[in-house]
Amino acid sequence: MKSALKTMLAIIGIIALDAAGKHLPALQMAEQTLARNKNGLLAFTIPVAALGFMLFTVGILIMLYEKGTPMSHTEVEEQHRTTQ
Repeated sequence: MKSALKTMLAIIGIIALDAAGKHLPALQMAEQTLARNKNGLLAFTIPVAALGFMLFTVGILIMLYEKGTPMSHTEVEEQHRTTQ
């Protein structure tokens, strides 16, 4: 129930921001500036997103490496037996 309310409030906020963007000159100017510089912003955004993905993946791998415990030979055989 709480998540549905949050989702509805977010949707209402997005609609209100869209409506305000059509009538406020500052938001119209910002939208035009972003539209003019779309290629430059895209050239910046893609590498930053790739870097973020790599850092996220490395963070997960480090967490698994540090907190994980190796399985014993018996545990590996038991896992193999249950998956067949």
